[in-house]
Amino acid sequence: MEGAGTAGIWGFSPAIDLFSSVVDESGLSEANFLLMGTKDARHVIKTIAHIGRHKEFKGNLNFYVHEDQAPILARTILLLSIFLDQETDVSDMEQTQLFLEVFGNIYLREKSYQTVKQLATKLLILLGDSEGSLAPLFNFSHLRFKDRDDLEVVFKFWRDDVKKVYEIDKLWDTRLRKMYGVRYDVRENIVDWDYHMKLTKEVTIIHKTEFLRWRQHGLVYEVRDSSYDKPNRTTATVDFMKQDGVSVTKWGYFNDVITGPFISFGIESEKKELIEKTNEQHTHPSSEVSEYNVHAYMEEYKKTFSSLNSLLSRVKVHILPPTADPFPSLQKQTRKKSLKFHAIFLSNASAQYIQKIPHSFVSSETQVHVETARYMLDLKAEQVTAFQDKILEIAKPEGFHPLKKYDKHVDVVVLQADGLESQQTELSAQELMKQNI
Repeated sequence: MEGAGTAGIWGFSPAIDLFSSVVDESGLSEANFLLMGTKDARHVIKTIAHIGRHKEFKGNLNFYVHEDQAPILARTILLLSIFLDQETDVSDMEQTQLFLEVFGNIYLREKSYQTVKQLATKLLILLGDSEGSLAPLFNFSHLRFKDRDDLEVVFKFWRDDVKKVYEIDKLWDTRLRKMYGVRYDVRENIVDWDYHMKLTKEVTIIHKTEFLRWRQHGLVYEVRDSSYDKPNRTTATVDFMKQDGVSVTKWGYFNDVITGPFISFGIESEKKELIEKTNEQHTHPSSEVSEYNVHAYMEEYKKTFSSLNSLLSRVKVHILPPTADPFPSLQKQTRKKSLKFHAIFLSNASAQYIQKIPHSFVSSETQVHVETARYMLDLKAEQVTAFQDKILEIAKPEGFHPLKKYDKHVDVVVLQADGLESQQTELSAQELMKQNI
């Protein structure tokens, strides 16, 4: 799918409080969550922010994070480092603005650009020497030496902008030209069609002006009267490309250029006035909703964990190797622990892992959240429905059943384990186009 890209860096479903999946929190010493292909840190952030609402739970939180390539893992580590930082000298709102800029823009302000470079240096030290205020938060023991080397390359790429130029303007334009083809010169009309005939059938809070600006220029989270002219190097990922007939790994922008970063934080909110309508039009745009939500998560997180030590004593983020199948390594590392996950999140690009999750990692109370293709604008309506049908089809023989009645307009399908058999079939949203459903 040309629009969605081959290496996404944000998700296509709203942030979830994964702890809400825990059936019985009383007396629980720890809660374990597996996130596969999430593409960003949204579920970790919301779960940490809301943990104070679960009054009976005094135990620890363990997040096991898997992505299929190092740059996406590195971005998750960076976004968590920005969000969870309690030693910064900026306000919560400035911290929120920095987070959203790095998360969803292809360009940054000069100030944000320099901050990312400084954080890249800190992350290099954290990875190599286990030093830094957030070092105890991350567990890198599951990684091979090669995986660590790959993360180090990414952090250095963010920092060393003189050695490796990242021409995001050219990369962005190349992606647009490839997606639009002969329709490139009338692309604004295509955006208008995608907005009215596809996007607004599923979500209406994203304003047309912000959707058009992002589709044209890759910007959505902007501070008033600020200049955005520095490339957001954290949007760079890798892909295999042909060069002289040989497949080589290339840095580039291989992320989404069709839907945008709105879905993760910007389409729902507990502050109901933010999603109200006047004359059938939302009075607040999605970007404003995102800013409110991330800021609210930050305030609530800091209220629950009043110091960094209180956070580090209860929360651990386990970074899994960016391999095609991380389970053999995870089983080996946790064989003495008898690890059970309370909730598992699979992105729509990772749905095939329903068939690969070791039975030893799930119980009858484990909930599996599988992201649908609802906001994949590359797909036709019948393909979106077919994808959800396929999720249910491959989940059933694996012993998972849906917790809610079938609804084609959902962000995620929630499954629960009730018996475990095995069958091998592969599925991902990206493969739907190949299947020509």
